[in-house]
Amino acid sequence: MSLPNSTVLITDYNYPSLAIEEKIFSAAGIRMITAQASNVQEVINAGRDVDAILNQYAPITAEVLDNLSRCRAIVRYGIGVDNIDLKAARNKSIPVANVPTYGIQEVADHTMTMTLALVRKLPQIQQLVKKGVWEGSPCRPIFEMAGQRFGLLGCGRIGQAVARRARGFDFEVIGYDPFLSDKQLLDIGIEPVDFDSLISSSDLISLHLPLNDKTHHVIDTETFQLMRDQAFLINCSRGGLVNSDALVEALQNKIIAGAALDVVEGEPIGKDHPLLSCENAIVTSHVAWYSEESMQRLQRMAAEEIVRALNGEPMLNVVNAE
Repeated sequence: MSLPNSTVLITDYNYPSLAIEEKIFSAAGIRMITAQASNVQEVINAGRDVDAILNQYAPITAEVLDNLSRCRAIVRYGIGVDNIDLKAARNKSIPVANVPTYGIQEVADHTMTMTLALVRKLPQIQQLVKKGVWEGSPCRPIFEMAGQRFGLLGCGRIGQAVARRARGFDFEVIGYDPFLSDKQLLDIGIEPVDFDSLISSSDLISLHLPLNDKTHHVIDTETFQLMRDQAFLINCSRGGLVNSDALVEALQNKIIAGAALDVVEGEPIGKDHPLLSCENAIVTSHVAWYSEESMQRLQRMAAEEIVRALNGEPMLNVVNAE
């Protein structure tokens, strides 16, 4: 059992119900409180005396951490942890964990859905049909998918799931991942290449990287200049991987053929954002992770990680260990 009178704060959430978490915490003797905190002060006010934090989007900064008198663990609903100051948490001996496996298939499916829509130019054709234009070969050129080079920037769990799908459409799958050896990539059916070769030779580039100081704006003006003019960019990872201004310029000037984004810098995207006026861009509202099943898995797995922490058991997915 957890420590007597343990309390977990859910800082913020957008799920229709917290019944899953409530059941898990109640069975473990943990009191659950909730907030819909959106800024630092609101998190501090709600979390000063809690034993653990379950977090979605609210900022967990160094200032927040300095004001948590009892917190023993932080778990984030999801994979990315860029809204949490990992170094500050580590300095206070607070482990931070994520949930890396809840929506792998969903994100991979969304990535491939966007890929097919880009290559077949479905949004543009749909707009023509709505305008009364019925053509057998519109929006030329459209190229067959078989044999096109599908470049994976990041080949972890999701990247590998995308690779399996891409091979099913006869794409030639190449990948770059500094944490995997060439042999490891070859063993999972991905041809290893270096970063510059992937950027310059791919017909499609799909991003599957965490967001950190090294990967922030990994795709920028210089990167776009290396890409083929027929290349498509797909990002279902983190918005900050791509410099939005550089992307708009690349799309407007036909430096690349198109882009599909489920994530952008500064979400939610403003209705007047220039990306939304680019006919060669597809933008969805950070939904790649979602299915009813994945949402329930996420809620359950995040709550179970909190229970492990408060029971003094090893957490499964700590991301800020030394």
